[in-house]
Amino acid sequence: MTKKIKTAFLYTGPHHGHRTFAESVNAVFVSDKVEGFSIPNISRFLQTFKGIGKIPADTDVLICEGGSSIFKGVLWKRMNPKKKLVLIVDEPKLYY
Repeated sequence: MTKKIKTAFLYTGPHHGHRTFAESVNAVFVSDKVEGFSIPNISRFLQTFKGIGKIPADTDVLICEGGSSIFKGVLWKRMNPKKKLVLIVDEPKLYY
């Protein structure tokens, strides 16, 4: 018997294509929207530490929708070195 892989999708939008992909792998959706903070350029950094606990503990694979969620994804990966981190690289921030 094989173990079912638990996947989580860390999103801010989500973009229609990203949502469809995450649904196709039965991912648990985890919102990465910045809420309650209004400090320019610092809000995303603070949200990383506030929201890391939203990712289910039994997640085997974490899919990050874009550059804005990479900090949280990398922190999660550092705490879970044997698990997989996936970044959807298709946003303008990474291009520029």
